[in-house]
Amino acid sequence: MVIAMLLLLTSIAYAQNDCNEAIVVCGNLGFQDLDVVGVGTQELSGSNTCGSQENNSLWLDVTVNTGGTLGFTLTPTSNAITEDFDFFIFGPNVSCGNIGQAIRCSTTNPQAANQGNNLTGMNATETDTSEGPGAAGNSFVRWLDVNPGDRFFIVIDRPIGNSSFDLEWTGTATFNDAPDTVPQGTLLHIAECDTTGDPNDNSTIFDLTVNTPIITGTQTGISISYYTSLGNAQTGNNPIQNPAAFQNTSAPQNIFVRIEDNNTGCFTIDDFQVRISGNIDTGTPNNLTECDADGDGVEIFDLTQNNTLIANGAPNPTVTFYLSEMNAEDEMNPISDMYQNQNALTQETIWARLDSGSGCSGITSFTIQVFTTPTANVIDDQLICDDDNDGFSVLNLDDFTSFALGTQSATQFSVTYHPSQLDADMNSNPI
Repeated sequence: MVIAMLLLLTSIAYAQNDCNEAIVVCGNLGFQDLDVVGVGTQELSGSNTCGSQENNSLWLDVTVNTGGTLGFTLTPTSNAITEDFDFFIFGPNVSCGNIGQAIRCSTTNPQAANQGNNLTGMNATETDTSEGPGAAGNSFVRWLDVNPGDRFFIVIDRPIGNSSFDLEWTGTATFNDAPDTVPQGTLLHIAECDTTGDPNDNSTIFDLTVNTPIITGTQTGISISYYTSLGNAQTGNNPIQNPAAFQNTSAPQNIFVRIEDNNTGCFTIDDFQVRISGNIDTGTPNNLTECDADGDGVEIFDLTQNNTLIANGAPNPTVTFYLSEMNAEDEMNPISDMYQNQNALTQETIWARLDSGSGCSGITSFTIQVFTTPTANVIDDQLICDDDNDGFSVLNLDDFTSFALGTQSATQFSVTYHPSQLDADMNSNPI
């Protein structure tokens, strides 16, 4: 699963309470499910005309790439009218510790103002630049006209309530692009057998850096770092010190990778799992066939005939069977070892999963098929004249094949000849 920096999937409440740890905004996708908890250092006292300060705050650092209009709509994830979000914007081109006065702010309380919703933000239709507190205003102010290179700090604050929020950028301005994430569908999960310490403790050593070239791709000027939590990946705090020899603490365990542009500070976050479920080599099973005993094209197959071949000498093997590779991978819907084919006289694929006592697994497949049982038509006894009276004669047995086949296809069935009934039954010693 790919987690873009601007599509955060879980709540965050870390050092983004303060200006110098503001989240760098990149791309124009917006945010989802951001949370605000606490104030960090109080930095809004006397810095705005909207009559408020930090209660539960989060700072965003926005640098404009393409100029135009800059607006946004903030939507609390709870639609309760009691959820009250405020915002304050400082800039352009101010610095932390010297942010000056807010150029836009809204501290309207949606319940006090008798609004029909709890949204807030900046748009094109409003004319005021500040509003609030309490019942004053309608929670929206005029958006900004911005130029390339302008930098702003946006403070989101929640004085009342406990909801997280989504934020959608509006207007025509754009921001710096974040680094690319891996292409959709690229699997970064790493699986290893439990070979470190106790083989049953679900903990071993993983080399996370095997994913670095996959994540980097053709990009240059970026840094890759790995973390055990999304929060740390977003703030850049507490990276895994030795990602080439990481020992997991749970199985599976989520690992978060921060991909940061060294010039702009923009970053994205991907995640993947480390799993105790490495691959082992299976043996090659036999394709299984049965003759149709009663003419219905359906028979029972003993799939365990292949167990020894599939196990291939693995320790403590367990073999289970499935009707699809995906089910075998996910261990879903195993079938009975004594399996009746579902499609008469048609080849079917059976997927086998081999699990060993070391937490490793392997997947292989073989086919099963029921074949029509042929009819051996009676060939009349042959009377042969002994032309030279020596008691022997040469006979071309192929001359009798058409009699044995009758109406059956010579391309579907073969006829062989044997010196005894036993040899014919065992298909041995053909003449």
